[in-house]
Amino acid sequence: MAAKQVLHNDVVPQQWVGQPLLQFLKNHLQLSNRQIQQVVRTRGLYVDGRRAHTKAALTQGQRVKVLLPRNEPLRLEPIGMDLDVLWQDQHILAVSKPTGLAVHPTGQAQEPTLAAGVAQYLAADQGRTIVPRPVHRLDKEASGIVVFALNSRVQTELTKVWHTACVHKEYWALVHGRLDGARMFDQPLRGKTARTDVVSEVYYKEFTIVKAVIFTGRTHQIRRHLAAAGYPIVGDDRYGAGSTAQAHVAKRLALHGQRLKLRCPALALDITLAAEPPPLRDIFLEEA
Repeated sequence: MAAKQVLHNDVVPQQWVGQPLLQFLKNHLQLSNRQIQQVVRTRGLYVDGRRAHTKAALTQGQRVKVLLPRNEPLRLEPIGMDLDVLWQDQHILAVSKPTGLAVHPTGQAQEPTLAAGVAQYLAADQGRTIVPRPVHRLDKEASGIVVFALNSRVQTELTKVWHTACVHKEYWALVHGRLDGARMFDQPLRGKTARTDVVSEVYYKEFTIVKAVIFTGRTHQIRRHLAAAGYPIVGDDRYGAGSTAQAHVAKRLALHGQRLKLRCPALALDITLAAEPPPLRDIFLEEA
């Protein structure tokens, strides 16, 4: 029997409770479809010490163990790209992601990803292969701060605090309509609690620039909350359909991760990251 390497052996992070094990393998551990097939074929997938099926839903407190044959490569195919590096130390690398670039590979599409660019940057900087592990998600169409853990221990420690008061996540958005003052949206998403606090900052013609702070990490949370309230984000083709304020066609989704405060006592990490939002001329196809 081929020797195996332990890819993961830890308790399920809170944000993955209720999610299929397959999504955990793809999006948290960043395994390719081929690697997942190898894990399953070689009987390397366990939950609480018992072999598990990829369709199984994860529950709180469960321990997932993932083993992969040592001859199976883990590395991403590095791709050279210009990165806007915001922070780098022995634990993390934080960059400002441009719009239109996926954070990590999804499905079968072979397209450049931010993770592949980070892999190339780290290989050149460190002189060795490091598998970058994104700690959180950011939509392909959005831009802004993305944090990568540089090893599995760091990823585990950051995941533990990501949806606690230790992390403050602030986004810039341009929405249709006039959104006044401060609002709190707590509509459940897919049956799960979700909270987004929004403050209007600047009125611009029939639009409003807002600051959004999220306390949970549901898929497309800000986009869905704002659209449901009648203030779809400019350029949101998915949730903004049917808006009566589509007077201008946007080049991109007007959503940007602009500020992140991160404190992780286990890593002695206490930093504040900032990434300037895009100018309005980069949002609209023509002058609004």
